[in-house]
Amino acid sequence: MIEALEKFGARQRKEGPGFFEQILKKWGWKNDPNLTDKWDFSQAKQLVVYCNGPDCGQSPRAIRGLIKVGYPKNKIWYYRGGMRMWQFWGLTTVVPKK
Repeated sequence: MIEALEKFGARQRKEGPGFFEQILKKWGWKNDPNLTDKWDFSQAKQLVVYCNGPDCGQSPRAIRGLIKVGYPKNKIWYYRGGMRMWQFWGLTTVVPKK
């Protein structure tokens, strides 16, 4: 999971929040939604997540895991229909040449 988060632009914090950061947070003077105790998501990439089809549960499970560790919800885009619905609706697909 750590390697995946780093590929997505997250950086593991070397140390947790310092004393002053904790105080400012407690007083409500510092509220950075991109910082957790373990991760810095300020450089997090936009993610587009999709499954093979609407009955697949892997993408929702992955999204829940990302959100659980603090990945910003506004940087995750989810296409529920997956490739099967994309093709069903006749949307453009490209097959790579070998």
